[in-house]
Amino acid sequence: MSDDDNEGGSVTATVELSGNYEQIAEILAVEEAEYPELSVVVEEMGAVMDIVTQTGGATKSRIADDLPPGVSDDLDADGVIHVLRTLELYGLVRLDGNTWRPGPALASE
Repeated sequence: MSDDDNEGGSVTATVELSGNYEQIAEILAVEEAEYPELSVVVEEMGAVMDIVTQTGGATKSRIADDLPPGVSDDLDADGVIHVLRTLELYGLVRLDGNTWRPGPALASE
């Protein structure tokens, strides 16, 4: 590529991450060391993912009830919905009626 092809001097890149959820979360946590506050977010999302994958699917209320000690007190049933909707954006969970199940991104495991 010549300098003429890149007039603005900027580059755009798209990265796709695939693999085991724990591996991806670990990679993101290390890469985001600049923001240590994100480690709590990754841990809490991981706790929600653990429940969904271990049960094969659960309602928001069951997920909220089954969260381990130490997970944020703010993660009640409504908070769990926000986490699940975020995970859904990445294909990690899917809504089936009123049950959240492992999503298509986890089907390759």
